[in-house]
Amino acid sequence: MATSQKMTPVGKTRPDGPGSRFHASGKLFTIIARDSETWIVHDAVLSQSPVLARMCQTLMSEAQNQLIKLPEDDHNIFGRVLEYLYCGDYSPWTTCTYMADGITAKIHLTAPGDIVPDRDANLFANMYITADKYQLDLLQELTIRKIKLLHTLTDHAYYAMVQKVYEAVPSSDARFRAYFMDSAPLRLRRLQGPELTKLLEKIEAGGALARDCFEAQHKGFMKEKEGKR
Repeated sequence: MATSQKMTPVGKTRPDGPGSRFHASGKLFTIIARDSETWIVHDAVLSQSPVLARMCQTLMSEAQNQLIKLPEDDHNIFGRVLEYLYCGDYSPWTTCTYMADGITAKIHLTAPGDIVPDRDANLFANMYITADKYQLDLLQELTIRKIKLLHTLTDHAYYAMVQKVYEAVPSSDARFRAYFMDSAPLRLRRLQGPELTKLLEKIEAGGALARDCFEAQHKGFMKEKEGKR
């Protein structure tokens, strides 16, 4: 992935990525994100997002300059969106390590020494929110898989990530809610101090997070009950 004021085209990492077939053809659009970070991108790659596709169609139908301004998008996040559109993944990349039998694969994130779970949880929250904004369902699914690989994520960072996503995406979003209800029961039991107070305030305010907290807790109780039979 390249991002520069020279407006270098992005997406040269994986020749078999979903956007690779568009490298040699199609119109080019210039995208400017926050902080004037600039990319040149193939329109067919952008068309993977219904939202970005409509922007391209509008500019072409009105014979305007092929310039898309996204002043609300952080360049570190949108740059990864473009990386995904061209390559099918984004940094930190998801990789497989095959065991001795050549069949069993261990899924992990690349460069484990560079992974900081509490920091990357915020990155993944922003990626999930941006994927929702641009209607990129598969990017949302990929991001949840990455979140699940943050095995040492602290409770503080976990709940900060959860609250951020719940506040930004519609309550109809099923993917992240399913992840939360699967991962929350154990964390809810050990919650205490300021984090518990913050969560109780959210619950008192109602909404999807409050409802899902109750459902996750109930799910945990039922699982424990079944285990004692």
